[in-house]
Amino acid sequence: MKRIATSVVTVALACLGMVVDAKGATNNDRSYVAQISPSATTPLITQPYHLTVTNDLRSGPSHFIRQIIVTVPAAFPLVNIPGTTSPVTPPPLWKVQSITGSPGTAHVITLVTISSSDASMTSGKSATVVINATSPASSGTCGPGGSASYTWNLAVNQAIGGGTGNAYNLRVGTSDPSVSVASSSCVTLTNLAISVSPSAISTTDTNAKVTLTATLTSQLNNAAIGNETISFLLGGESVPCLGGNPTTAAGTGVAICTYYPQAATIPLLAGNYDAFAHFGGDASPTPAWGPSDSQAMQLAVNATGTGVDVLDASGNFNGTVDLHATLTSGGVGIARGLSPGLHQNLFRGRRDILRRHRHINLDRDPCIGSDHADQHVADLYGRCALADRDNHSEWPPIHLNWGGRYQRRFVPRDCQH
Repeated sequence: MKRIATSVVTVALACLGMVVDAKGATNNDRSYVAQISPSATTPLITQPYHLTVTNDLRSGPSHFIRQIIVTVPAAFPLVNIPGTTSPVTPPPLWKVQSITGSPGTAHVITLVTISSSDASMTSGKSATVVINATSPASSGTCGPGGSASYTWNLAVNQAIGGGTGNAYNLRVGTSDPSVSVASSSCVTLTNLAISVSPSAISTTDTNAKVTLTATLTSQLNNAAIGNETISFLLGGESVPCLGGNPTTAAGTGVAICTYYPQAATIPLLAGNYDAFAHFGGDASPTPAWGPSDSQAMQLAVNATGTGVDVLDASGNFNGTVDLHATLTSGGVGIARGLSPGLHQNLFRGRRDILRRHRHINLDRDPCIGSDHADQHVADLYGRCALADRDNHSEWPPIHLNWGGRYQRRFVPRDCQH
């Protein structure tokens, strides 16, 4: 029985329409960072690849992204996502403008924002496109020549259609993402998960400690992998770990990185920042450990430190899951009696923030139609927060049913209006 791992990314709820540069950059440099998951696979496997582009924090407050062009290597033929007529699921607020190419050649996928005036993907934010493809065959031998790496080239732009002065460059020291392919006898694939605590901090709290926790496991048997170094990114920039241990612990596979973003020389300003964990792989064991990247989790920075903590949920494919969320401020649940201003901000920000950043992680199963489920769940939570403002901090569960794609939704009784 297939399983669905559902993970909802934390979002900020107050004053989140004002998104500005976290680094205070004053120049016109535009840069992006990209990663792909999985970044290692075995031959002839058809699966979705989650390719994430982050508008680097250094890009500045006035620079946003409206166009992403992905060149899928010729060795990875595209395959329509089951139940659809496309191999691509765009991020929320984005659409597939075109797919060019033919069997045996590279396919070029052009994604653009649905609105030509969209300015939502500002510095520190990311967008994830899901591309369903089949990995190539390999030589079947281990060692030199037994593994091949394929780069997925990107062209990122501020303007739809491009234009002089609008192109983004890779951040210095990074490269476009690649996928390595090797026989299962040569490499053991890995999984990497990340969590962020607290989910939100105040812009003025210099004592706010943010803890990034990564867990590295084997895809073969889900066993924890110890003694491996994990690196962390927030908004495309490396996180300086001032505490914890970024080396995974034996027995648990957990690595911890803590730091105080608001005590830095240039603190984070109001906005939502996507965090990632990265494992570069390890060739010393036999078979080697394959590299892996986590999917995004989010840190919200706003005037009140208000966020939403959501429990992970899992369920059988073609079944239902309950999602539970708790409204927090400063990491503490908010019970009742919230100010009208806060909920007015929530209402105004629901479409702009919740729909864009609340995230359904479907555990690489291409049969779900994640983009549609993502937007519906966000809308439901927006209504639930408003309806439940005088009751309690834990919102009623949202029931979802999947069967090849998002089928229907059940609005809890408290959220009927």
